[in-house]
Amino acid sequence: GDILFIRTGWLKAYQSLSLEEQAALPHRKTRTSCGVEASEEMMEWHWENQFAAVASDTVAYEAWPSCRPAGVALHEVFLSGWGMPIGESFDLERLAEKCKENNRWSFFLTSVPLDIPGGVASPPNAIAIL
Repeated sequence: GDILFIRTGWLKAYQSLSLEEQAALPHRKTRTSCGVEASEEMMEWHWENQFAAVASDTVAYEAWPSCRPAGVALHEVFLSGWGMPIGESFDLERLAEKCKENNRWSFFLTSVPLDIPGGVASPPNAIAIL
């Protein structure tokens, strides 16, 4: 199935920060983060497009703080409700460069997460084949 990748430039910007600036990020007063809006409309749009998985270059797929009542997140719906994997902190810059070089924006993606009994997260070990 199709996987939706969202490249915001967040990871590239983070990697350009000094070590001190990176260390200060968790301690900032406002903890906002770019991402997909956790709204009924976005849930419906994802459902209608029937993605097999979603991924982004951000620390969380959805924007923070959530606009949903009681802090309901896309994570809850996608992972436990639909069984749809979410990839985060993907380095999409090099992939975008290769896609542009080849004038090709579709590719085969394979990913073998770590086999951790009872685990709910793992590094993706993803490979895109153009």
